[in-house]
Amino acid sequence: MRDKKKSSSANVELAASALRPCIEDRRRGTREIFEGLTSDERNALAAEAWTVGLRAVSAKLAKPAEEARRPTRLSTLPPSSW
Repeated sequence: MRDKKKSSSANVELAASALRPCIEDRRRGTREIFEGLTSDERNALAAEAWTVGLRAVSAKLAKPAEEARRPTRLSTLPPSSW
C-alpha cells in the first residue's frame, strides 16, 4: 500500500537577513545520493541544488511576465496596416 505522506516537503523560516529551508525528501534514490558524502559535501550539494533549483523556478516565474511585456507582431505594426 502506498504511503500517504508526501514524497517531499519543505518548511522555510524567514529570518531578518536570510531564510532557513528544511527539506524532507522521501523519494527513492534521494538518500543514496547523499549517503556516501561527508557532512561538508552534503551541505555543499544541498546548497548547490537549492541555488540551481531556485534559479530555474525564478526563471520560469519571470517568463510569463516577460512574455506579457514583449510586443506582439500586431502591436509593432502601424494602425494603417491593420
